[in-house]
Amino acid sequence: MAEKKKYSYIKYPYSKAGWISFVLGILAGCMTVAVVIAAVLSSGSTGTFVAAVGFSAVIFDIMGIVFTLLSLSEKEKNHLFAWIGGGLSLLSLALWALIVLV
Repeated sequence: MAEKKKYSYIKYPYSKAGWISFVLGILAGCMTVAVVIAAVLSSGSTGTFVAAVGFSAVIFDIMGIVFTLLSLSEKEKNHLFAWIGGGLSLLSLALWALIVLV
């Protein structure tokens, strides 16, 4: 019986910094949504814990962008998750800028 050939559709492996960026982008996005929901439910009078979660989300966004840039400097790697994580981090950071300015 002939042995089946295995094909890889991914030319390069995913970058490690890209995975970190992806996870940070998802965490920051979830934290941002949680803070917005908590603020809406409490009519804007949230406590220091919610403020700390919001501050942590902004820090995670910045870290996600840094890891995206680090991932893009890796040669011969697949940067799909870096782009997704960077996009999520930028979107969440833009939402925080909108919240602070309004």
